[in-house]
Amino acid sequence: MGTIVKYLNGESIEMPHPFVDECDRLDQNGYSIVNVRFYRERKGLSFLPAMLYVEFKKDTEGKTIHHDWHIDIEKWLLNKNVKAVSNENEAERMGYYLIQLFNDAPFELGEGYMNAVLMENLRDDFGDVPALIQTLKEIPFYRANKSSKFYSSAVEYIEKCYKTIIKPLIHMGYTKETTESIFYSSLIYFLDERFSLTNSRLLGLSSK
Repeated sequence: MGTIVKYLNGESIEMPHPFVDECDRLDQNGYSIVNVRFYRERKGLSFLPAMLYVEFKKDTEGKTIHHDWHIDIEKWLLNKNVKAVSNENEAERMGYYLIQLFNDAPFELGEGYMNAVLMENLRDDFGDVPALIQTLKEIPFYRANKSSKFYSSAVEYIEKCYKTIIKPLIHMGYTKETTESIFYSSLIYFLDERFSLTNSRLLGLSSK
């Protein structure tokens, strides 16, 4: 009689994203990665799909390939320590990564509760950072219920998200000061979307 029991444990095959395969083929053919450009075009109150443009170079020959943003591609690029074309673009790239990380937060934490814990964390840890003061002022604040059984899990997830952004920046060779600047700017990009700050201004719903 057939059984699947013996297949339940052990390693399985993980197939790389096809775009990663394409990048690897270029690497094997003597091309080196120069940088990546993150691009996300706003259309009114929404955005077109985010894109990643990866630039390669072989001697004097340049080549750029692109694909819709995908977390597997981003992780591969970060593992390769591929920088964005500028510090400003790096902040947008990491801010978008934060958006995706928080979208993937455990369902049981709930968006409202996560927002409360997030804002408490930001005000406690970064409330005096000049770059963040104005953005934090625009977001309603209320204390999270610390007696909730989910509080420690929410804090842990938020801190993991921060580390997921900060560690690659250090590994890519940015100085501590530049890493902080990029991280704070990425938080602004992330918070703007999570709390619809720009959209509120466009709709005349914000007094800021």
